Amino acid sequence: MYAKSPVSDGECRRKPDIALLDTSIRPFRAYPNAHLSSDWYRILSVIEVKTKATVGECIYQLAQSARLIFRHQPHRLFVLTAFIIGEKITLVIFDRSGAVMSTTYGIHKDPIAFLRIIVL
Repeated sequence: MYAKSPVSDGECRRKPDIALLDTSIRPFRAYPNAHLSSDWYRILSVIEVKTKATVGECIYQLAQSARLIFRHQPHRLFVLTAFIIGEKITLVIFDRSGAVMSTTYGIHKDPIAFLRIIVL
């Protein structure tokens, strides 16, 4: 959904590759200026998909997205994210004190794990 247009929050513009949205969520706070309104309060999770990138680059992008989610959803305790580089997927869970990364799963070598991650 947002791969073609960035999600702005007034300060920065991020363009997640895949964003899981909950359209029933209402904003926590009212935005006084219409141009500062954001959809970050609706985003539940973000997945970055890269053909060639380092793990550090993906973690940095996910951390920026998690920061914006925490900023617009102050009730959130954690954000579950993932990144795909080539044929490997890795889960990253962010909370308000840091991040924990899972082992890397091969999409073709371990399709059951991949399906569990996507369906979860």
